[in-house]
Amino acid sequence: MPIRDQFLPVARRLQEQGKCRFLGITDAFSDNDKRGQLMQAIADDDFDSVMVGYNLLTPGPAQDVLPAVSVTAAAYKFAADHPAVSCVLTGTANVEHLEDNVQAILGPRLPVADHQRLAEVFGPIGRKLGN
Repeated sequence: MPIRDQFLPVARRLQEQGKCRFLGITDAFSDNDKRGQLMQAIADDDFDSVMVGYNLLTPGPAQDVLPAVSVTAAAYKFAADHPAVSCVLTGTANVEHLEDNVQAILGPRLPVADHQRLAEVFGPIGRKLGN
């Protein structure tokens, strides 16, 4: 039985019990430099976040993983909305994505209800979850 099929039912049960809020997946570069399992996990949409090694020495994810996932304008607006924030860092190798990111930040503010909902759903990272 694939590890995924062993892991996901347990993780979903823990999520339902409030032990964790989100499920994430990462690639194991040393085991799979083609990221096939990671790409399958993205396609299956079973995870809330993806961590992939992407840097000067491993630029491959720019060709497959990064185009398959996206950051919504709401995430940028949320980050830029706090009065103490003077800069939101965003990275892309695609000029069109950069322009979209800038427009998201410079455009209208995130509606208060949307901001509150994002804060409610994602909460502070240090917040105790579950038991």
